[in-house]
Amino acid sequence: FIVGGGSDYDAIQTLSEKMKTTDVLHLLGAKVNPYPYIKYADAFVLTSQYEGKPVVVDEAMLLGCPVVTTQYTSAIEQIGDNGQVVENNDMTAPMEIAEILLQGMCKNTENTALKKTKDKEAYVRNTLIKLME
Repeated sequence: FIVGGGSDYDAIQTLSEKMKTTDVLHLLGAKVNPYPYIKYADAFVLTSQYEGKPVVVDEAMLLGCPVVTTQYTSAIEQIGDNGQVVENNDMTAPMEIAEILLQGMCKNTENTALKKTKDKEAYVRNTLIKLME
C-alpha cells in the first residue's frame, strides 16, 4: 500500500497500470488517520530527499513497524535498531530499498503470478526493476 497523495501520485498510478502491478501495489491516497495502515504494514518506507527529523518515522516505530529510509541528518540516531538507512542517492536507493523489502514481499503476497512461480525472489526483483526503470 502507498498511503498519501502528492505530486507523484498520478505518475505512480500510471506506471503501476502499465507494469500490471495493480494487484500488488495499492495507492490509497491521503488518509486522515494513516495509523491503522502503518500498524499493520510489513515496513514503513520514507524516501524523502530532505528531512530534519520526521515525526512520521517516530510514529511508525511507536506502532511497531520497521522503518526503511533514505539518509537524512538524524536518520541513524532516530531509527537506531528499528530499521535500516540507505544512502540518499537517486541511482542506488531504490534498489537498496527493494533488496531490504524483498524477503517480506516474497512471504506476504497474494499475487497469483507470484504464487505460481518457483523463483519468488527473481520474480519480485524483476518486477521491482521494471518499476524503477
